[in-house]
Amino acid sequence: VMLLRMRELAVQSSNATNSTADKASLQLEAAQLETEIQRTANNTTWAGKVLLNGTFSGDEDSAGRTFQIGTDSGQTIELSIPELTATAVTIGYSVALSIGSFTGAQSAIVTIDDGMSTLANVRANIASKMNRLDHTIANLENVVTNLSQSKKNDLDLLVEKYKVDLYINSYKDLIVNSRIDSIVTDQEIESFYNMNIDNFKLNENLLKYRYLKVPSDNINISRIRRYIQRLNESDRDFLDSLNFQFADLKINDTVWFTEREVISSIEFINQKNKSNYMRINRLYEFEDDQYTNYFIVKDLLKSGNIPPLSYLYDRIKSNIINQRKLNLIQNINKEILNDALKSSKYEVFK
Repeated sequence: VMLLRMRELAVQSSNATNSTADKASLQLEAAQLETEIQRTANNTTWAGKVLLNGTFSGDEDSAGRTFQIGTDSGQTIELSIPELTATAVTIGYSVALSIGSFTGAQSAIVTIDDGMSTLANVRANIASKMNRLDHTIANLENVVTNLSQSKKNDLDLLVEKYKVDLYINSYKDLIVNSRIDSIVTDQEIESFYNMNIDNFKLNENLLKYRYLKVPSDNINISRIRRYIQRLNESDRDFLDSLNFQFADLKINDTVWFTEREVISSIEFINQKNKSNYMRINRLYEFEDDQYTNYFIVKDLLKSGNIPPLSYLYDRIKSNIINQRKLNLIQNINKEILNDALKSSKYEVFK
């Protein structure tokens, strides 16, 4: 649906009657759709696995994710879902594809058509594997019908015990959530940080940075270059006011990011060349066919060092709350056991 809408925008932008403002509006909507495609691909999950970012494309010894559908070796179905992000080679689509010019809009139509065709093939492959799984489930239901009564009774007993466990755990969760103290003070967080500081050593670099990606023909590009490097409050206001003209803008340089996060979000930086872009307070400029990229590292904390409390704040807060939950669950289990002993309502299993 999003690719289809982007195609409609490209067709509209090809119309010669559009003003510059009209084309800018169409480009802005296309950029927002690209962002949503990226978000959807990175956040669509099943059973804790991300499905559409390329990681659901294979196990160690196979070409796809393996589903065991029987009790014997080899009774499996494999499913591989290629990367379907906005930058994925799979759908042939390039992030921040420009539709602001006639040539760019025409090129976008062809590119999006190719992407939609490939995407249809991916969907067809997934649907075929789903049909196979449906047939497998139907066959397993026939197997259940043919089980002996004693085996069915054993399975029913296991299911009943599992259901009772679910009720008990749900009840415990209800009690825990009603009793838990979720307020964590800054003093508690700082104390936890200081007591466990040696456990917080970084296993990768942390960066604070600025990044801006702008069409190379932007009339304000010299000013933009100067402002992204200086970046006082008036510079921030100016850049924020032009946000709709940028393919990407990150100027919150007070937040720490992992090196891995930076590499995944900036196209021209990778594991091989990253050392070329890590000098603090140096403005790096990178040009491609349509865009000029500006990148500045404002601070760098190398692997093996202790990160600041601000970076760990939310994680420590969650750890403290989780520890409170564990302690509360232990107390609840003791209360249940003591009540059972007092009332003699318990069963001994040997």
